[in-house]
Amino acid sequence: MSTSIGQQNDSGSAAHAADEAIDLKTMVAEVADEAKGYWDAQKAHAILTLAEKGGNVMGSLLGLLLSTVAALMFLALFNVAAGLWIGHALGSLALGFSVVAAFYLLVFLILQFWAGHAIRKAFTLYFANAIYHGEED
Repeated sequence: MSTSIGQQNDSGSAAHAADEAIDLKTMVAEVADEAKGYWDAQKAHAILTLAEKGGNVMGSLLGLLLSTVAALMFLALFNVAAGLWIGHALGSLALGFSVVAAFYLLVFLILQFWAGHAIRKAFTLYFANAIYHGEED
């Protein structure tokens, strides 16, 4: 009888080991499925975040573009009016437009040599804030 009890213990522990192996295999498969689900959720979240930040930047760019177009239209008409007014005051339309052109040459030189870095830094900061904070500051 002792032999049969020993055989039952051996076969019982073998069955138990097989159940544990199946449970371990199932658990590993479940963990892998959960990890894949987590990865897919993180990927979707990253894509949505990127799309949101891209939309914020595009919205800021569109607003800036429309403001720039309106300002340039005003500036073009103002330049013509200033050239005509100065030309009338000086007695020569060509001289009036030359004075306006000289003024813009002076503005260009100032921006190019003294203020260019500060403008570039402010522009970069504006869009970095739009990306990081989701709004322009």
